[in-house]
Amino acid sequence: MRLILKYIQDSDIVTAIISITLAILFYSGTPHDIWDGYTYIDWVFPLLSTFTLGFVGIAFLIISIYKIYKQNTIEDLKVEKSQLDSIKDVLVYLGIVFLFLVLLFVFGFWPAAIFFLWSGILYFSKEKNIKSVRAALTFSVIVCAVAWVVFSSGYAFYVPFPSSRVFM
Repeated sequence: MRLILKYIQDSDIVTAIISITLAILFYSGTPHDIWDGYTYIDWVFPLLSTFTLGFVGIAFLIISIYKIYKQNTIEDLKVEKSQLDSIKDVLVYLGIVFLFLVLLFVFGFWPAAIFFLWSGILYFSKEKNIKSVRAALTFSVIVCAVAWVVFSSGYAFYVPFPSSRVFM
């Protein structure tokens, strides 16, 4: 068990494990009839990115096996006490991204984008008071309004953003 924990602290080994696992999960989640009736653009992204991730994982696996064979693993993933605040920030932002994806499904892109900008700005701002909450919300609404005019109104570009799947 101690030997496994030593190996898990090498970033190349962890990269190999995560990349191969994600490639297998993404490949198994890709529909088997993806080629039927589609153009090449519909299947290139999911399959090509999955295969690329798998090949990256295999390359890191080969590097990791070589490092284990030479007993040259590096414990570069040890967490020090000074890094805990950064790890907390990453986990909170991961939660914000997860909530963005939920809101994207429920309300559509623009309300979710306003929440995403607002919560990110608010979390990473030094001051957390009513004034900073209002300023972050105002900034988020203005940025999303300008982006809507540029990308969705048809005045400059038209990009079809996801709409609500619950409130149709």
